[in-house]
Order: sequence, then structure tokens, then C-alpha cells
Amino acid sequence: MSRHGDWGPRPHSVDHEDHSKIEPVRDLAERAVTGGTAADYERMLAQAEMNLASLKQEFPAWMASELADLETALKNYTDGAPDGAKLLFRKAHDMRGQAATFGYPLAGRAADCLCKLMDALQRVPDDVIETHMNAIRIIIKMNINVEDHPVGTQMIGELEKLGYKLIRQALKAV
Repeated sequence: MSRHGDWGPRPHSVDHEDHSKIEPVRDLAERAVTGGTAADYERMLAQAEMNLASLKQEFPAWMASELADLETALKNYTDGAPDGAKLLFRKAHDMRGQAATFGYPLAGRAADCLCKLMDALQRVPDDVIETHMNAIRIIIKMNINVEDHPVGTQMIGELEKLGYKLIRQALKAV
């Protein structure tokens, strides 16, 4: 254990008249795990895999929660909220990153395709957004948690083709 506890030195804050600023600790070397043997690392890895396996039963609930957040972002977007597009992109981006970790790689691919469209196009047609959302809904609600699901793979492949087609059309128009 380091002289500052398990996580190293604590950041401190500097108070100003109208705000406080947290000054992060810059010495990450003190936080690094060092001095272990190969057996120690193997044991830590095995423990991490056991922890992940025990959490796996919670993944469907977590993905349902992520889907609810994405649905809320979609509603804000369709209602014309000023930051609706940004929020929808952020939630799709979150889904893209978390879906594979939670065992839903095809939902991650659908969210990835939506992110790419939102990044590349000035405005993604509402029916295209809804099609991506429907794919994500189906994958999560039907618990399609394998990458090689025959129907899921075909569905996502068609979404990706649609996305590439729309991006190519947009590039030609420029």
C-alpha cells in the first residue's frame, strides 16, 4: 500500500471566490500495480473473470436500462429539444460501447451504425433512426446476445448497408 492509501495521493481543491477547482494528482506511477508475479496477475485475471461471470445475470436488466435511456433521448430528439440530436448521439454512443461488454454485440453494431450516420449526415431521416431503434429494441427484448445469430446478423448487415448507402449519397452531394 502506498503512503497515501490504496489509490495514491488524494486530489485537493482550491477555493476561489465564485467556484472551487479540483487539482488532480498527476503522479499516476504511485497508483500502478507493481511488483507482482505472473501467478499474481493470473490470479487477478481469474478473479476478474469470475466477477464478470457473476454479474452476467444482471446484463439484460442493464441493457434494458440503457435502452430506456436511448428511448428518452429519442423522444427528446423527436420533440425538437435544442440538444436532442447531441443527446441521442451520446446515448447511441454509450450503447455502442457498452452493448458488447454486456453481451449484446449486435445491439452495439446497430448503435454504431446510427452513430456513424449521425456523425456523417447533416440530418438523418427519422425513419432511418426509427429503423435502427427498432433493431436495437428487438435485439434487447429478444435477448439476442450472440454475434452470429442468423436473423440478427442479417438485420444488422442490412442496416449497415443502408448506412453506407446514405453516407455515399451525402458525399456525392457535396
